[in-house]
Amino acid sequence: MTHQAFSRSKLVPSDVFAASVQQSAHALHELAASSYGPAGRFKAIRSQLDAESVTVTSCSSRIFGNLALKDPISRLLCQTLTNHVAAYSDGGLFMMLMATGLTLKHCETRLD
Repeated sequence: MTHQAFSRSKLVPSDVFAASVQQSAHALHELAASSYGPAGRFKAIRSQLDAESVTVTSCSSRIFGNLALKDPISRLLCQTLTNHVAAYSDGGLFMMLMATGLTLKHCETRLD
């Protein structure tokens, strides 16, 4: 009998789900890491509603608040960031790096 994880509408094998979680966490981790610290780079965000509107920022709430995410793990991580920034007004990128790092480490440990 194999261990299976439940998705919203269908049954998904746990290793497929774990790979999806790992891929989502890795993408968010890279996005946060490339904006963090003194060597962090700005991100240019284009609005889906107005193609001419562009925001250039390194602010975590602007970067992650403007992402259209479908994956539940990505949405959970971004909601965690939003709650952290609302409560503490700072440290969003570090919080995202820590949360995604823990998620990736768990996936790595689980797959080994």
